Amino acid sequence: MKYFKILCVTIFLLLIISSINYAQTQRWSTATSMNYPRDRLSVASAGGYIYAIGGRNSTSDSLNYVEKFDGSSWTDITGTYPLPMGVSGAATAVLNDTIYIIGGKTAGGIDTNTVQVFSGNSWETRTPMNSSREGASAVVYNGKIYVFGGYHSGTPTNTCEVYDPVTGTWTTQSSTIPNSIAYATAQLANNDTIYIFGGEDNIGATNTTYAYDPNTDQWTTKSNIVNNLTSLVSIKDSYGYIYLIGGMDENSNIQGNLNIYQYWEDNWMGGDQIIEPRAGTGVDTLNNLVYIIGGKGQDGNFKNTVVAFNPEVPTSPGIGVEFINENYVKINFGLWEHDIDYIIVYRSETMGFIPAPSDSIGIVKWSQGECSFSDSSINSFTPYYYRATSVDSQKNKSDFSSEKGIISYPDPYITLNPLSTARMNHTSAPIFTSQGDSIFIIGGFDGTNSLSSVEKYSKDNNVLISGTNLPSSIQNAAIATYNNNIYLFGGYDGTSVVNSVLMFDSEQDTWVSKTSFTNARQYASACEFNGKIYLIGGKDGSSTYVKTVEIYDPVTDTWTTATNQSPELSCFALVRSESKIYALGGFNFDNNPENNIYEYNPDTDEWQNIGGLSINVGGHVAAYNDNRIYVFGGRRSSDSNDYSSSVQLYDIEKNYSYETNTLPTGRYFLSAATSGYEIFLSGGTQDGTNPMNTFEIFKIPLVTVRVSMPTDLRALPGDTIIVPIDIKTELGGQVLSIQGKIHIDTTKIRCVKVDSNDTDFTNGFTASVNTAQPDTIKFSLASSQPFTGTGKLLTMKMVLDSSIAAEENIILEFTNFELNEGPPWADTSNGKIVVKALTGDVSLNNEINAYDASLVLQHTVNIIFLTGFGEIAADVTGNGTISAYDAALILQFSAGIINTFPVDQQSLPKIIPAIESPIIAKTEHLDNLTVISLYSNGKSNIFSLYFKLNYGPNIKFSKVKETDLSRNYITAVNSKGNSLIFAMAGSKPVSKKGKILELCFINSSNSEKVNFKFSDFTINESKTKLEFLSDKTPLKFDLMQNYPNPFNPETIISYQLKNDTRVLISIYNILGQEVKTLIKDFKKAGFHKVKWDGRDNNNNRVASGVYIVKLKAGNFIKSKKILLIK
Repeated sequence: MKYFKILCVTIFLLLIISSINYAQTQRWSTATSMNYPRDRLSVASAGGYIYAIGGRNSTSDSLNYVEKFDGSSWTDITGTYPLPMGVSGAATAVLNDTIYIIGGKTAGGIDTNTVQVFSGNSWETRTPMNSSREGASAVVYNGKIYVFGGYHSGTPTNTCEVYDPVTGTWTTQSSTIPNSIAYATAQLANNDTIYIFGGEDNIGATNTTYAYDPNTDQWTTKSNIVNNLTSLVSIKDSYGYIYLIGGMDENSNIQGNLNIYQYWEDNWMGGDQIIEPRAGTGVDTLNNLVYIIGGKGQDGNFKNTVVAFNPEVPTSPGIGVEFINENYVKINFGLWEHDIDYIIVYRSETMGFIPAPSDSIGIVKWSQGECSFSDSSINSFTPYYYRATSVDSQKNKSDFSSEKGIISYPDPYITLNPLSTARMNHTSAPIFTSQGDSIFIIGGFDGTNSLSSVEKYSKDNNVLISGTNLPSSIQNAAIATYNNNIYLFGGYDGTSVVNSVLMFDSEQDTWVSKTSFTNARQYASACEFNGKIYLIGGKDGSSTYVKTVEIYDPVTDTWTTATNQSPELSCFALVRSESKIYALGGFNFDNNPENNIYEYNPDTDEWQNIGGLSINVGGHVAAYNDNRIYVFGGRRSSDSNDYSSSVQLYDIEKNYSYETNTLPTGRYFLSAATSGYEIFLSGGTQDGTNPMNTFEIFKIPLVTVRVSMPTDLRALPGDTIIVPIDIKTELGGQVLSIQGKIHIDTTKIRCVKVDSNDTDFTNGFTASVNTAQPDTIKFSLASSQPFTGTGKLLTMKMVLDSSIAAEENIILEFTNFELNEGPPWADTSNGKIVVKALTGDVSLNNEINAYDASLVLQHTVNIIFLTGFGEIAADVTGNGTISAYDAALILQFSAGIINTFPVDQQSLPKIIPAIESPIIAKTEHLDNLTVISLYSNGKSNIFSLYFKLNYGPNIKFSKVKETDLSRNYITAVNSKGNSLIFAMAGSKPVSKKGKILELCFINSSNSEKVNFKFSDFTINESKTKLEFLSDKTPLKFDLMQNYPNPFNPETIISYQLKNDTRVLISIYNILGQEVKTLIKDFKKAGFHKVKWDGRDNNNNRVASGVYIVKLKAGNFIKSKKILLIK
């Protein structure tokens, strides 16, 4: 049966078979009823039983009944262990296998704060709640019981109390529920958040959803339930879905639909219908089944019936098409009922069809986990759509599956008229002749003799005629073409292995002998590469492998030998790509086939084994197209009858081989010639003795699709990230259906949603997604209009594990991607998520601003210590250290001066170097104040500055004083003891000459001899020298304020000299009269002091008042006012 001629659809139903009872294999079933009808009862699972406790009926609001259920029958233990205080509407919790009955309504309709505890064989009481309440909800979290809302004295409350069993105390939480509610239901989700659903307030039933974080005592409002519900219950399944069960609406109508909540999406989904809808029921799990117990039914009667619910079983078969091609469809049912009797499959040519009996194409009996049937023949581009349903042993019919559409391509094989002579071990090649594009079929073996005959197929005329015969018979030769001529190398002439070369001159239509090569060989292969023909492999006349690679120049008709030898190759296939030569498969010395793929680089004369074919073959043929190699037929073992019908496809780029198709007639020792997108396959044998005259064309599919996921995604642990799947269709193919699988590592990441609505394609496709298997994302898309162009196919919402390590790569791997009906021609590029912060985002808030730069500076001076992702994000230069220059670059980025960081673009310099000694430091002593001034020489390129400074014991750091040059910079100083660390950064460099800043210190000793030692002085990220001027060499003339001032009886006047000069210092009164000449002398450059004792030139004490001290040093003159007080 031909590969594409008949569409055989085989449905593999994947089941999980286990020895469990019938109820476990159903989604809904009935279980044994309780002894006592009641609602608003407490239901709890402990010690291998489900207990039904208390509740109310038509005669009492406060029953004391206690029953226990083992999964098959109920036991009434009221006589032995009655509930001490009968209650209904109590909150219920199980902690350490102990059941807590909390509050509730007692006889006379009074709510209570009593806590009753049952351990399985006795009742006790615990510390009562702070507030009595009825209709409250309870959840156990972190070893404590949380109780929410309820009625207190007839009014709904919004408080939460927490019970600590260790201390036996109740604590009322500070925050309150956003709304006062009672008879709501509460569930602890997998994200350590407690959700409160529905209930009733002062008006009536509500549809609210509130989320409570017990760690922060904070509430948030979530998406509303579809309808108002009170007196409902809830349960959580193993996947984290929360099911709301039963309840009443605002009109007291009892509801029967499940409401299913995805907390990670804050999304509500509709569910199926409950058996016997009810409100005020109880619910818990036993042996992986959910039991819904008692309650009040839609008929208004109290119920003792019990319904079993298995959320693991889909509502319907949940049929999703996992894989489909023209031969079969593989359907994934997920967890499914085990008593399926048969499957019904429906087919239609209309998308979105609702199956009718006339659409049925088969009733398939269930057997051994799979079933199959044959569909009618399809051989067109018409899409067909399939749906399925199942029928169980009770003749219950499931809902219809999702729809899946496929398209069947026409048969890729075209059968031509048979060869005139059946042949094997022959050669073939395409050239252009007077008859147009032609395929030459040359020589070979007819089962008895070697052949010299040539047949020629005209593509334009579709005729097979005789060509010019060879000068002599030849088989097992190698063939290549160059300049529209055919070259035939070596082979076996019926007597011996030869080293002759024959060229077919297409213009003269004749065969011409050329220069022979050195090593006679047969079963070799040849191909043209960059104007030369490479003759590779084969065996000589003694069946020894020939490993010498001989190279023929058809222009000069000369031979050379490559330096490196080839592997041992015989009966293998040889093809070339744009840059390499590939040798595939072949027979080894034991005549057994191999699957080796060798790559030869003619430019470097190097061989390497790069992989393997899917099937070991020898005597096969191969053809190259678009970075892929097609391998046809071959022999699979040493058994001469073990021929292959497979077509293997080797993807060079991905280094991956798989079976992609089937030959209409399997065989080996055939020949192949490629012309355009057609591969002509001729002759061969199935037994090694009898040749065949089969002649056919394999048409290379023109559909090329490239599918990719981003490789530059970035996220942090716990982040949610959207991953797009992009598709690019090329060569105008008719892609109407797409199926794919993506593997993820669930220890690092999980998929919470696949969104086919987030797409760039508008061809109205239908989509089916299956994420039931956590580590595999399956999707399928089908449309009546082709997918064309380039764009986003769909998106996946992923959540990273919160414990994943920094800098780890998460690979999203395509494990399967199929188009239309099978493994075609789709290139896939895997996605990658790097677990790292945004470069420069030190605060990890997905923004880059000056605050991030300030954090870097604080880290550099040891005020804070960055760790983890913040530490990685801070190193924007990528040199392995965090410095003030990183802060400067972050400031430049936030200001828009740069748009990337060196770590993200290797072409950028890691640092911008500063010139040698760009900073000059100068120390000045002003009595008890010592100042270190840092000056720029104006020739530097200072974006950041960092240093450490140590100083003497009598020195205390005071402050940093900015100047005009540093006013727009951010600084950080960490001063401890007798040392400090300083860092400064700015978005623009210091480019002017002058003082950058002052470091001010309190000098308690008033000593001028203070030792300051700078270390690790770094500009940008280059350590540099600091030019420290001697404290005897001021940078300018100056007169400082006297100290003390006011003074009595004496004061010190300090002054500094830039260079050696004559100095005059005098004291004047406010009338301008000279009172005292303190200095009139030649002084050296440096820092100086002079004392005035309040006396005049006659050594008389002067009166109290304001005086003026005046310094004249060369042309420099400066005065200061001083005050004498007696």
